[in-house]
Amino acid sequence: MGARFIQELENTFLRVSENPASYQEVMPDFRRAVTHTYPHLVFFAHTDEAVHILAVLLAAQDPDYIASKLLS
Repeated sequence: MGARFIQELENTFLRVSENPASYQEVMPDFRRAVTHTYPHLVFFAHTDEAVHILAVLLAAQDPDYIASKLLS
């Protein structure tokens, strides 16, 4: 699973980098992408120059926990 999971993350990061504004904004300045194969969420922020990956979290986690990780 390890190599496939890493490949899935790399594919998700590539999709995000190509069009970051198309992803759902979940909090001000934070967006979320969903991996296709694994139940994980990729949270990121972006500027005109870069995409900043903030967290990769299991989708089943408590939304309050996810928010606390993004704001810490």
